[in-house]
Amino acid sequence: MSRQDWLIEEKKYSPKKELYWETIFALSNGYMASRGVLEENHFCPQVKSCFGTYVAGIFDKYSGNYQAIVNQPDFFNTGVYLNGELMTMNKGGAENYTRYLDMYDGVLVRKFIWTSPRKKKTEFEITRFISKADEHLAVLHYKIRPLNYNGEIRINNVLDGNVTNIDFHISGYQLRDEKYYFIDDKHDGGGLPDGGYLTVNTKTTQMSVCEAFKCEVRENEKKISAKINSKTRKLILD
Repeated sequence: MSRQDWLIEEKKYSPKKELYWETIFALSNGYMASRGVLEENHFCPQVKSCFGTYVAGIFDKYSGNYQAIVNQPDFFNTGVYLNGELMTMNKGGAENYTRYLDMYDGVLVRKFIWTSPRKKKTEFEITRFISKADEHLAVLHYKIRPLNYNGEIRINNVLDGNVTNIDFHISGYQLRDEKYYFIDDKHDGGGLPDGGYLTVNTKTTQMSVCEAFKCEVRENEKKISAKINSKTRKLILD
């Protein structure tokens, strides 16, 4: 069996198939899981995505005695700005696109060359995994190479507590676009050295989940000092 046989591959990006590939490319280690949503889709409401990040045992009441696993803040939620332009798949163009789930190594990889609306070309290789060795660890790695310009690269990593569960009909469990909030508006968050954290609670069961992230920047494999700012905003439920 060759290594190629271990790959599940998307060879051409199509926003119409985004929900399908998000399901196929979900990652899990048995304790926590995250759907294979494109990292930047949180910043791109024009593309229909179903964000889902879950932790085993974190449930809340839905209606009566009905329990639902609670959608948590997405730790892969990331936007990349190149000279002020947000990289999104629905703007500009993508060449040499491939995204694949490597079932042998347990990693999800996306590679492409993105041409911005201003004709700036950038090569991307984005890798993510959820660790089996450390069930509380998830890693997101960006490899970014400007091809025809010099400029500023800004990366926004976001822990967003304003998350919802998609609603279901209790009879028949038919998927609807209505949303339900299991996360209470009580929360705690703040900055950490080179990162930040967010603690949220479920509404009824009052179970707490804390997520934290740390950022590291390297140039030619050498760790460099980058300007890192951590900011928090009030949780707003709409």
